[in-house]
Parts: sequence; structure tokens; C-alpha cells
Amino acid sequence: MSKKPVSQSLRRRSSRALPAAIAALVLLTAAALAIWGSVAYLTTGMWPAFLSGPNDLAASLNWNAPIVWVASGVALLLGVVLLLASLLPGKHTSIRIGGTQETNHALSESVISRQGLARLTGALVDQTDGIRSSSVAATARVVKVNARSTLHDAGTLSTELKAMLTQEFQSMGLTPVPRVRVNVRPSA
Repeated sequence: MSKKPVSQSLRRRSSRALPAAIAALVLLTAAALAIWGSVAYLTTGMWPAFLSGPNDLAASLNWNAPIVWVASGVALLLGVVLLLASLLPGKHTSIRIGGTQETNHALSESVISRQGLARLTGALVDQTDGIRSSSVAATARVVKVNARSTLHDAGTLSTELKAMLTQEFQSMGLTPVPRVRVNVRPSA
């Protein structure tokens, strides 16, 4: 039996724009300063004042100076962090809802964003008897619910909410079904 094709376009990963923007900004700044200094040196025959200070400092250092080791270590660490940030995939921004095959030729797939799942979960929790208010945070694997109860003794409300939400996620066809963590506190 062949595996069903699954669309990857609906389950996007988070953008790596921040590391790319930082690296681009640093390189753009260094390139602009290098061009400005080079043009100034070609036209006047002297390095600009903003480059003469670092140039004199660099000329006075040797390879074994502590500042050279620290600067090299910082540059290496920054390079490794930016390299890993660009190579490692980001978190999925959505959760797959089990695809159904409506006809023999068409495969449909649905996803829900983590924020959408959190809002849906919050609505389900808020409709539960004994719940005054709730706040929900959702990731691809865990849904955390913090609820305030109108009851003085919440008792088994937490386990009931957890079971209800788990059953609801399974009936929705979320793949994988996120774990549910519920914290119910009586309102003051």
C-alpha cells in the first residue's frame, strides 16, 4: 500500500528572518564603512579618523593578546549561533487536522494555527459550567489551560476539563493530539 501524499504548504515553519536580518545588517554596515574608508583613502591619501583609531589599536596588538582571543571567541560564537539558526528548521506554525480523502483522486488537508487552537480551546473551556474565565497557550504538542472557577472547591473540574479537551482534540482529528495541561483555581 502506498503512502498518501501530504501537502507541506499548509504546515509552514516559522520564518528565520531575524537571524538573516541581523547578519545582513552587520555585513551591510561593515561593507558601507569599508567603502567609505576606501574612497576616503583613495581621494585624500589618508584613512578617515574613524578608521585610524581601530587601525592603530590593531597594529599595536599581537596574535596572543587577550582582546584578540575574546574578540575571536565572540565572533565564532555569533557565527555558530547564526549558522544554526539558519540551518535548523523553525517550529511549525500550525497543527494538522487529519486529512480525508473525499474522492479517489482528491486529497484534502486542513490545518489550524496554534493561536486558533488556543482560541477554540478557550471558547470550549469558557462554555463549561463552573468556569469564570480562562487563558490558553498552545504549542504543537501541548495546550496549557489556566482557568478560574466560580466554585469554592474546584474538585475534579481540572480532570474533567482535561478529559473533555483531549476527547475534543481526538474527534477533531488533530495530528498529533496535543497533551492537555489544566490548572483550575477558585476565584477569590
